Amino acid sequence: MTKKDYLDALSAGLGTMSYNDVKEILAEIEEHFAEGIIAGKTEDEISSSLGDPKELATAYMDGNEVKIKAALKKIERNPEKVSPKYKNGPIFVVLFNLLLAIPLWIVLFIILLALVGVDVGVFTGLVMLALAIPGSGAFIPGLILLAVSIFFFALFLTCLLILLIKNFFKGTGMYINWNRKVWNEGL
Repeated sequence: MTKKDYLDALSAGLGTMSYNDVKEILAEIEEHFAEGIIAGKTEDEISSSLGDPKELATAYMDGNEVKIKAALKKIERNPEKVSPKYKNGPIFVVLFNLLLAIPLWIVLFIILLALVGVDVGVFTGLVMLALAIPGSGAFIPGLILLAVSIFFFALFLTCLLILLIKNFFKGTGMYINWNRKVWNEGL
């Protein structure tokens, strides 16, 4: 019996229980299926080890803890049947990071630092221009317009830089979590 068939039969047997209780029971049974799959068992083997879904539903309806615990015995993980993808997860993470991710991260970080330098340079130029305006004579209106334009460009660049830095660190965190997942579970 497949996982879906087993859960459907169990859900039908639990028909008079509350929705939240049924949902909780089905989640628990799905967890047993997940543990069995990790241990290298098929869905048929797992459903056979859990027993008849109608009997399990009756045990839940009656509140018979002994029958429930007997039916839900933990499926032990068999190390010899672990899927090869779990064994290759750490190798993939190390090679992917060394060959692609770390160099790309360094390039992105350098680009962000260069943008910070450009932003500081624009603000410095703006200050120098503002200091030169009083002694410029006839060019005052043009220099004021130029200073205002540079100010708004610098403001735009600063906002863009803040957004890029925020997303850079957020993306780095997501990438680290993905690495952990691939390391532990494989692809």
